[in-house]
Amino acid sequence: MQATVLTTKLSGPQARPNLILRSRLVHLLAQVDKRPLTLVCAPAGYGKTTLVVTWLATWPIHHIGWLSLDESDNDPVRFWVYVIAALQTAVPGVGESSLTLLQSPQPSPLPLTLTFLLNDLTALVEPLLLVLDDYHFITNQAIHESMAYWLDHLPAQVHLLLTSRADPPLPLARLRARAQMVEIREKDLRFTSEEMAEFMTQVMGTPLTAVQLQTLAERTEGWIAGVQLAGLAVEKAANLTEALQSFGGSHRHLVDYLTEEVLARQSTAIQDFLLQTAVFDRFCASLCEAALNAGERSSPISNLQSLLEYLDKANLFLIPLDNERTWYRYHHLFADLLRFRVAQTVAKSVQRQIHQRAAAWFARQQLWPEAIHHALAAGELEMAGQIIAQVAHTAVARGELASIQAWLAALPLAQLQVDPRLSLAQAWVDLFAGRLEAAEGWLQPVLVNEQAMLDSALSGAALAIRATLAFARQDAAQTIADSEQALARLPDDELPLRTLLAWHLAFTYRTLGETRQAVPLYHQVVAMSQRGGNFLINLSARRELADVLIGQGDLTVAQTMMAQLLAEADAHGWTHLVPVVGAHIALGEINYEWNRLDTAVMHGQTAVSQSQAEQMSLDAYGYALLARIYAAQGEMTAAAAAIQQAKQRVLQATHPQRRLLTLALISRFWLAQADVSRAGAWLPDGRDIPADPRHEVYARQQITQAYYFLARRQRQEAATLVAALLPAAEAAGRVRDMVELWLLRAQLGEGDEADTAVRRALALAEPAGLLRTFLDAGQGVMALLTRLQKQPDVPAVYLNRLLAVNTQPAAPPANRLLLEPLSERELEVLRLMSEGYSNREIADKLVFTVATAKKHAEHIYGKLGVNSRTQAIARARELGLVS
Repeated sequence: MQATVLTTKLSGPQARPNLILRSRLVHLLAQVDKRPLTLVCAPAGYGKTTLVVTWLATWPIHHIGWLSLDESDNDPVRFWVYVIAALQTAVPGVGESSLTLLQSPQPSPLPLTLTFLLNDLTALVEPLLLVLDDYHFITNQAIHESMAYWLDHLPAQVHLLLTSRADPPLPLARLRARAQMVEIREKDLRFTSEEMAEFMTQVMGTPLTAVQLQTLAERTEGWIAGVQLAGLAVEKAANLTEALQSFGGSHRHLVDYLTEEVLARQSTAIQDFLLQTAVFDRFCASLCEAALNAGERSSPISNLQSLLEYLDKANLFLIPLDNERTWYRYHHLFADLLRFRVAQTVAKSVQRQIHQRAAAWFARQQLWPEAIHHALAAGELEMAGQIIAQVAHTAVARGELASIQAWLAALPLAQLQVDPRLSLAQAWVDLFAGRLEAAEGWLQPVLVNEQAMLDSALSGAALAIRATLAFARQDAAQTIADSEQALARLPDDELPLRTLLAWHLAFTYRTLGETRQAVPLYHQVVAMSQRGGNFLINLSARRELADVLIGQGDLTVAQTMMAQLLAEADAHGWTHLVPVVGAHIALGEINYEWNRLDTAVMHGQTAVSQSQAEQMSLDAYGYALLARIYAAQGEMTAAAAAIQQAKQRVLQATHPQRRLLTLALISRFWLAQADVSRAGAWLPDGRDIPADPRHEVYARQQITQAYYFLARRQRQEAATLVAALLPAAEAAGRVRDMVELWLLRAQLGEGDEADTAVRRALALAEPAGLLRTFLDAGQGVMALLTRLQKQPDVPAVYLNRLLAVNTQPAAPPANRLLLEPLSERELEVLRLMSEGYSNREIADKLVFTVATAKKHAEHIYGKLGVNSRTQAIARARELGLVS
């Protein structure tokens, strides 16, 4: 769901043809492309924006993004949406992934979102400059922190220029110490005598003598706004020297005097216009027409477009914001002075009326933040509440929680309590902020409001909040009941909420072992998130679905799904997202199961390195998986180092399910090494997991426990667990669990009972091609398989393959013997080449272009030291890289 962007904020003021070029400052700005940050910082009226605009007109770099900031940009989501919009004016398409993340119903951490933006910018070849004008309007600490992060990681070809009235709370001292910042301060911006003379002559059309210039310099101290105001005030004076000498006092007094002089020289109609339009941050003729009710006025105020053009030419501090001169704003200092006069001279009732009409105009243009601002300024709380209620749901879907919270905080508590839509908006804000009790407090009155619950969309939204609360509290029954009710009531086009609810349902059914319900729901989530443009949920749902498919034995389907996910992530720069790292773990597990250990290692190493880089807490599980893979390769030194890392990191894990699964892997590692004591020390305790055999994670824990009992010869305890777990695994269709449980039963039984159990395990495992599940079960299972080798009614080819793999000695990974190992993607291409796929077919299967397929082939030939596809396949088979 896209946010409305006011395009006039993305255009810098137009450089006036008669402005002077300040060579000494241009020399300072010439260093912009050599430093990450340029800061132009001085009080109001020192020509910061004018300097930058004038200099940009001469700068040879063409990729320039501009953003004019104001108070409404203090929402982190809104701020970065506008920053990306500004960047896209310079480089179309940049930051699309970050934009989607920002507008997700479940906002991602800003550092993660900015990582994608930085990755996009890193790929740029030519220099890019982003100008953020009036950064002093930003007061939100979260924005400052995100800006500091962005600056720390800014690519060398990207540069940031800030104009501000005060030092921004960024790491300026560090940047200054490292010579990474250009600074232009008040002392630099003050007019010199020469510049003042040139300005008064060329711009103001009022040449001054040396004495008069000295007087002006003494009165204004080089303050540009003061010089300009002085020029306007004395341009028709009979005696310039006397007029200039009459100035005195501090800047504040001077401003008061000059304001009176400038305004006093205008007609009454123009004075009224200036004062009444001072309430706008930016305005156009249409807005002024509506807000001032100009249609009822007589000339000249009736032709507002002509009036705006007149004021522009008269140098009355009016700044055009676009080339068409449709939108304007006042110089900030002049606007401040006008507003001070408004407070003194314009009746409150008139001010309220202007704000009220402006709110209605902005609402008709669907510029909601501006409409809300003016409605609140008019004291029209009912009107503001109506607009907020209308747009809050959309803002929630875009993650603009700070804006919603600020709007709601401006309304009386009673108004929020009376309007169910506002109550739900506040509930969403509290819910996403983790204040579950507060969210429930806002939700409950809506749920008992009979009239509100008769509204299908409103009641659906209320039930969606209750379902999300239940999901956060891991209340499966309530999550399912409320989600299904909410889906039944919500409109079909309510994609963000419907997607979120379907995702909650899919995850909940999966954890309960109800995979037959979970799988179609996951497919719905994938389809809806694709339609709604929410790629984060899309990737997460596909990743979770792959886990379900692996459990069901559909390893080939899961592998294809995760390979496509990685291809998309690679194409869009999404490689640092949690589900993408999870996809590497899934592919590591699949390839480990198929005994493709080289490929499994590469996926495991990628998952670990990316998880550590992004602080995802997936590295503990990744290290535990790597330990098992290294052990299967016979690399016990590497296995010992990996298991040590896993043990250290799992103790810091906070995610209960991930922690339990990692502990289970560590325990299984020690069981494979026949170290029963250590295996027992790392047995998962199952805390925070429902003790229910249907629960997927609980079942994995209990299977590990059963193997532990078997290793300790506690056969009865192991048999009891197997008997409890097997029916639930069969009911859920979890093939991998079923195979392990039948293998456990085989080792616990004797004679025909053991043979029958092994046969059952083989029949279940053959379609999935499971190998390591049998190999890791121990030599007892392999002995049973050998006994079955000559018996009828067994899958002979599959059985012989299992036995053959078991007799192969562990060898160092062939890929590591190469001077330059093949990448994971190159190994995938090589395997498809060995299976007879053409370059076109490989490109289609791995979701990239034919040119990319050819490029991968060239890299493969070079690394293998061959010149053709046939030679590459032969060499790969020699090395054991393909079967």
